[in-house]
Amino acid sequence: MRLDAPDNEAVARVNVGNTGGAQAWTSLAEAVHSVFGTRDVYLLLSGEVRLAHFTLGANATEDSGFQA
Repeated sequence: MRLDAPDNEAVARVNVGNTGGAQAWTSLAEAVHSVFGTRDVYLLLSGEVRLAHFTLGANATEDSGFQA
């Protein structure tokens, strides 16, 4: 995940790994600290990754984060 421009430094990285198939979904989460204000968010995916949904929140919970 990068902020403000797709070529800026990454503020979070998540390695999805092998989930066991195209419909074998898994949930992943990563903390991002010290981000304030209104920002553009860029998700850069590589490899065979499918993203079902993406959530950002002020307080991380077990249900927030990436689902891939």
